[in-house]
Amino acid sequence: MLEIDDRTGEAYVMLAEIARRQGQPEKIEELYQTLIAKNPAFPNVRLYLGQIYEQRDQLADAIELYKEEAL
Repeated sequence: MLEIDDRTGEAYVMLAEIARRQGQPEKIEELYQTLIAKNPAFPNVRLYLGQIYEQRDQLADAIELYKEEAL
């Protein structure tokens, strides 16, 4: 089984890209939420997750993430 090094976020982003190519938006969301929980300072992850929420018309959630990223 593949294990992810929690000290880096690049692996989560790469796995999310694989999930995107496979059409698995729920998996993408799960990966980005996990990354935010484990490494809140990882750059741009809230933007990526916000884009997922925008696609689902979850605009309030997307805006909240964009605000968090801007801080």
